[in-house]
Amino acid sequence: MIQELIQTLSPQEKATLDQKARESDASLFKFIKAVIDDPAISKEQLQKRFGINENTYFKNLSLAKDEIYAVIKQHMVNSYDDLLLTNVLYRRGLDVPASKLRLKLEAEYDRQGWWNVLNELHSLDMLVAYAKCDVPRMQAIKDKALKNAERHLAYVKVDREVIVQMAIIEKGDLKEKDFDSYAQKMTALLKQARLTGHHIPVFNALHSLFVLYTKYKTDLRRASDILAEMLELITSSGDVMILYTINAAWLNVLSFHVEYETRDNPQNYIRKVDEAIGRHGLLYDTEAIIAICTWHFLTGDKAAFNRRLEQYKKMPTERALYYKLAYLLCLRAYMQGDTRAFSQHLNEFYSLDTSREYNDHDLMLRYLELLIMIEERDYALASGKLEAAMKFVRRNFTSYRVDLEKKNWDMLRAAIQGKVVKQPSSVTFRLTPYIYAALQS
Repeated sequence: MIQELIQTLSPQEKATLDQKARESDASLFKFIKAVIDDPAISKEQLQKRFGINENTYFKNLSLAKDEIYAVIKQHMVNSYDDLLLTNVLYRRGLDVPASKLRLKLEAEYDRQGWWNVLNELHSLDMLVAYAKCDVPRMQAIKDKALKNAERHLAYVKVDREVIVQMAIIEKGDLKEKDFDSYAQKMTALLKQARLTGHHIPVFNALHSLFVLYTKYKTDLRRASDILAEMLELITSSGDVMILYTINAAWLNVLSFHVEYETRDNPQNYIRKVDEAIGRHGLLYDTEAIIAICTWHFLTGDKAAFNRRLEQYKKMPTERALYYKLAYLLCLRAYMQGDTRAFSQHLNEFYSLDTSREYNDHDLMLRYLELLIMIEERDYALASGKLEAAMKFVRRNFTSYRVDLEKKNWDMLRAAIQGKVVKQPSSVTFRLTPYIYAALQS
């Protein structure tokens, strides 16, 4: 379908597409207008409405994508546009305005760290000076170009290595024996990144360390320090950072305080993440709403949870993300005490033939299923399910996480065996006190 493509359009792009659809009598644009008006419309409904067969339906999809791409290109702006404008002005004989614009752009590209674009500007400036045989000016441009090229090369060397390491940690292939050496390598790269004076490799290095200390080593003190550095970077470089990078950082902050028992209230960051929903595509939006929903679930705010769930359900459907909706529906069913609905949505969660990106969703549902079994006094089945959950954690998480999860296992095992459930002396995850409270009710 093309709903996910339409979802990513900017307000201006959407307005252009909607106008073209309203003003055209072509059947293709009526097809597009139907999708714009009803993002949840199905393939079958579209075929029935327009009296088309499956082949024509898929042909319309292909043609509709081409029209949407044309709208995107019509509104497309990139960092080379102004640079090309100076060239156009010069070729039209407007040398003075072109020169003034190049000077303005040179300062702006330098400030924003667009050193690769600045290199192109210097090349164009050199050609203009050469056309006039202005040797002193050419010498000055050459000196600036070499200085810029030197710092850009230093940036590329660090940035490309940081990106490789970032992919390694995010893919999940890092072995436990390599955790410490990875931390040392990334710390050294972070130091080199700071020397470049550019925010991008600094942020990426910080992000890699954040993933290491949250998803691998589960070191909340170090993770908190990394988050603080990220926010400091946003404060100092926010005016030149890509908006997505800033909002991804705020989502990291929110998710961290939702998942882990910190002194900070996640509610303090929901507004920041809320402002970004709708700007960065379906993946960002779903993760943002899931983080917010999880917080409302853990705090027992049913009304707020349901509002967010309805917001999620209005998003375009994407099969690869169906399991996330099943996850949220499980949480709602549990909050409502509807065990039948919980089982139904749990089966949906596991039956989807898509890759479930986060094992934490799976583990959460396993614990909730155990709480239901314990409440229903189905201790024999609960005992087997607990063993399965323990094997799941040992297979999919690090030994650091296994040690922390033992607190949850001890509480659940005690409840299954009819023993006194002891409150953990220290808590890492917000889910742990939630499980304890559920076992006391």
